Amino acid sequence: VLVSLWPVEDRSTSLLMDHFYDLYLGDDRLDQSKAACLAQAKTWLRDFVDDLSGSQSYAHPRYWAGFILIGNPD
Repeated sequence: VLVSLWPVEDRSTSLLMDHFYDLYLGDDRLDQSKAACLAQAKTWLRDFVDDLSGSQSYAHPRYWAGFILIGNPD
């Protein structure tokens, strides 16, 4: 189960989940564990540059750090 430890913003969560599932289940799947895919998705969101503002809108940990896996991380 992938959960958040605190209330999160909708757009950043959508971006994170889309990227996580693309890594874990997508066509370009790298056969990595869920934990590795979540770590990569968090890094991707942290470094994400918003096309509209040109800024890293989700660099702050409140947008990505609260997501954790519970159960089997493989």
